Formats: sequence, C-alpha cells, structure tokens
Amino acid sequence: MEAWQCDETRPIPMLFKCNRERPVPDRNELLIQVHAVGVTPTELQWFPTTYRAVS
Repeated sequence: MEAWQCDETRPIPMLFKCNRERPVPDRNELLIQVHAVGVTPTELQWFPTTYRAVS
C-alpha cells in the first residue's frame, strides 16, 4: 500500500512517499482506510513530533 512516512534522520524532518505492507489488525483493533489528509507546513515541529522519550 502507498504511505507517507516521516524521515527524522534529516536536520529538518520531512515526509516522503513509500510502499509498505498492509497492516493486519490484532484482536479488538480496526484497520481504517484513509481517503484524504491534511498537513500544515509547521506540523512536524509540534510537540509530540519533536518529543523524545528519555531512556
């Protein structure tokens, strides 16, 4: 399936198009098909995107 994935290895995170295996939902999970999305230019700089868990 086609997907957009975040590349966080660059100095500025970017989205790129890629092909991935279709996920298989576990018990009590749903697989939802998305028809359209929107991304704002600064969205990759928002809190949970830039947050890193401390190990």
